[in-house]
Amino acid sequence: SHNYEEIRSMSALSSHPSVDRSYRSYLDNSNFLIEGQRISALRRGWARDIRESFDRQILDTTWRPSYGTLGSKLEERVGTTCARDLFGSLSRAIVEERANEIRAEMQAGGWSLHLRSRESERPEKGVDVELATHLTWDAALRTDRMRTGLLLVAGDRDYAPMVEFLTARGHDVVVAFWAHAAEELKQAASRFVELDHCFHDVTASPRLRGVDSTTSQEVVSCRH
Repeated sequence: SHNYEEIRSMSALSSHPSVDRSYRSYLDNSNFLIEGQRISALRRGWARDIRESFDRQILDTTWRPSYGTLGSKLEERVGTTCARDLFGSLSRAIVEERANEIRAEMQAGGWSLHLRSRESERPEKGVDVELATHLTWDAALRTDRMRTGLLLVAGDRDYAPMVEFLTARGHDVVVAFWAHAAEELKQAASRFVELDHCFHDVTASPRLRGVDSTTSQEVVSCRH
């Protein structure tokens, strides 16, 4: 058996860039979308800094990601992906109006979809649990840790214990997210990849976002 430090050393070795590996990707779409909307609001000058955007809950609710470009940028920054899983939720109104269109946008990026109906008070918690369950299951039963890494596209601190658990057992767990991701999660990961520099690239065109050239500012309640 290995003690904790020995296992951490194994994790560092397995995450060495000279090791030829692919990654299984797990995207928390709810988290990625909301925090992307926060960055968009900042870039539009609606808040002075990230702290004010959190304090006043300022988001650009018209912002949407380009899922195809996101997948490409992740491969550029992290490595080849052998699987892409997207976890999120859709409101009943969206499901009735644009469900097929939205699913097509997501699948165009090569993402397998795990979508919930947004009817509960905090549907994102179900998204968290489903993603964590899939990722942990894959790590335990479907992943050769010397050949396949795990790529988490999320920034919520709730994921930190899971990531720390897996890295301590020799898995290469890369976290890719906006720069303001939770510090606990950054520290738990084998490596953190910042996506702010490609924000423009992973932003969907107005046509794909389903909005016109005008934008609106909205103050909403959300988690981090």
